[in-house]
Amino acid sequence: MPRQAPWFGPCTGDVNPRNFHVDERGRITVFDFDQCGLGWRAFEIGKFFASLPSGPESAALRAAFLRGYESVRTLEPEERRAILPFSVVSCLWVMALHAYNADLAGPLLADPNFWNRKLGVLRELESRL
Repeated sequence: MPRQAPWFGPCTGDVNPRNFHVDERGRITVFDFDQCGLGWRAFEIGKFFASLPSGPESAALRAAFLRGYESVRTLEPEERRAILPFSVVSCLWVMALHAYNADLAGPLLADPNFWNRKLGVLRELESRL
């Protein structure tokens, strides 16, 4: 994928439901920019998709997120095709990050629920590949 605009540019780096707040009027506030930098926009979308729990509601959330994203800029067909593979890469990256930092973060990273959730997401992504 090209490393130039509009494919590549500023990204928050950690778009997931835990990093934004929706108020009573439906306004969204995004926070947690410690991973922001330059990246592929399709990876940013894939990272959000991989952060969603497995289940029937995730399809509606993915569609709504993509509609909102494309209300600003329509994605190229190549970008759309890259979202799912980037979702898999993102999920694996988060799992590797947790494993790598296990000695720093302690037993929280050994929680079987985390690993079972991530494996469930990978299975769901695999079924859509």
